[in-house]
Amino acid sequence: HLLIQDIPSSDCSAETGASCATAMTLGHDSSMECGEHIVLDGRNFPSANRKQDVPIVMVPGFLGPGWDENKSNPNSPWYSYWGEAAKMSTPGSPVLCAWPSGLASMHDRACEIFAQIKGGVVDFGHEHSEEFGHSRFGRTYPGLYPQWSAANPIHMVGHSLGGNTIRVLQYLLSTKAFSGHDTSEDWIVSITALNSPLNGSLTAYALGEREASAPEIVTLSPGHVLGSVVHAFSFLDFKPFEFDISLDQWNLSYKTASFLDGMKKALLSISVHSDLVESEDNAAFDASVHAMNKWNRKMGAGYPNTFYTSYVGTGRDANTIPALPSGFAMKQWVNWLGRFSQFGFRRGVLSVFLHLTTRRDYSVLKATLPDMHWESWGGYSDGLCCTFAQSYPQVGIETSTPNCRLPETSAEMRPGLWYVEEHGQDHMGIVPFPISSEHQAVFFATMFERVRGLPAVGCRVKQQAEARVASKAAWACERVARTLMDAGSDQEASDADTEPRSPHARVVSGVGDAYEEETN
Repeated sequence: HLLIQDIPSSDCSAETGASCATAMTLGHDSSMECGEHIVLDGRNFPSANRKQDVPIVMVPGFLGPGWDENKSNPNSPWYSYWGEAAKMSTPGSPVLCAWPSGLASMHDRACEIFAQIKGGVVDFGHEHSEEFGHSRFGRTYPGLYPQWSAANPIHMVGHSLGGNTIRVLQYLLSTKAFSGHDTSEDWIVSITALNSPLNGSLTAYALGEREASAPEIVTLSPGHVLGSVVHAFSFLDFKPFEFDISLDQWNLSYKTASFLDGMKKALLSISVHSDLVESEDNAAFDASVHAMNKWNRKMGAGYPNTFYTSYVGTGRDANTIPALPSGFAMKQWVNWLGRFSQFGFRRGVLSVFLHLTTRRDYSVLKATLPDMHWESWGGYSDGLCCTFAQSYPQVGIETSTPNCRLPETSAEMRPGLWYVEEHGQDHMGIVPFPISSEHQAVFFATMFERVRGLPAVGCRVKQQAEARVASKAAWACERVARTLMDAGSDQEASDADTEPRSPHARVVSGVGDAYEEETN
């Protein structure tokens, strides 16, 4: 019920590959895999070259912890957000964790991620900072992968709003939004979204966003209370359990702004208005249908050289209580109690969110945004997002997005498509905090194996183009030398009124046409 198209990955011949690929890609260059070769615009890449050493960067979602130096240590307890997944590095493909603010907007989070991976000062952009009234520059980071480029691309995996944030990051890379860097969308090989509200989430309105006038929020709603708490903690520079809000660009702390100005902002957020909470530059608004409608219109469905996968949570298996230990060892029972506590917490919290979301009819929202495929917003939910919201970009997309079921192996995947796979867990059932369960560890091991088998298509297209230029230059030099040797000293003019032309000029003028004729 999630699929517009179910495109078979087998029975693809060289003769039909081009036409099939043209129908499936996102309105760009066609791409297809046929037999033992990847066919891209009629050019073959051997399947033996599919794998290469590409890091995997993980991005947390809404309310994820901000950056901390200890998070670079795989044995740190702060890696509990990703559990065993953060330890599944290979020598050529390390698993790296970015930690953007859990409350900042997707744009600001994307800028933080860029600086955390590449290294340097966070630059939120002049126009963006002027529009929303915060500082342009943020923190400085050493760089998880300083060599990041189109020639050294990465895979990216995002949970919840992290998946949306990665899409925004790729859009900013494609528009060369990062000053001083010649970026492109091909810096990212693949994007994997886990329970991500790719079409927005109705929960944003249940928590306080006004259906008719978002980003305005309802007074004393959960979102309003959360905004007031954020202002208070930021002003006091308070980090409960070392949770870093990471909103330095807003100058909310008494350490970066005057005491009176910071106190004023905190008090106004409680009673009147907040420039942060009631703007389009925060994570809560970016999770709404209003925001994703705007972002998807900007970004489109995706890019032709990138692999896209969406894992959709249905919640159908979420009520399964963790199995009891098979032995009597104390460690086994302690771990079981941890998993059981996690199970009780997430099921309780998500049940409340689900109740708040489903008890509304959203009549005002449907009247405000009439063309959002509202007939598809029912059915199963992971507690925060229904299956339609998670599936693949549809809201704000003018044409249907090519998509199909996730195949068994990466060898059957093609760039430019959205692959959709359902799982029965809820919104916090795949991300294994605080203790990984067996099914979570198996999920990430399987997913990483599939991701690591994907080729860096964009990098190879560029390399092939550069090789073609080099080949053409070498061929031209050889032809010029051979013709000059044959021509000797023949420098007679073509007619009496024309100056003599050297054999150099006669040969070079026809090299381009001759090369195309001979190679064709």
